[in-house]
Amino acid sequence: MKLNMSLYEKTTEAIMKACRHFGIQSSINIHVYSSNINPKISKSELHEALKDGGAKSVETDNRKIRHKVGSNNGLDSVPLVSNLHVATLDI
Repeated sequence: MKLNMSLYEKTTEAIMKACRHFGIQSSINIHVYSSNINPKISKSELHEALKDGGAKSVETDNRKIRHKVGSNNGLDSVPLVSNLHVATLDI
């Protein structure tokens, strides 16, 4: 779990650094889709990691996002329900 948390934390830090580099001086939102069946990181751990990376706040949209996920061979797909998490970064 710690590796997954570190991935989201470091990604958030990198996004903030890139925004500063390009002169962005406002709040931005980043969107993270997380499958309901993904056991790699829980909602609370994801939110914690995003905040540790610099997010001011993280909210989860009440709607469930339905989409298809394809296989590596490009031939097969399955329907998937995901959660949408929105992290706000103050640059």
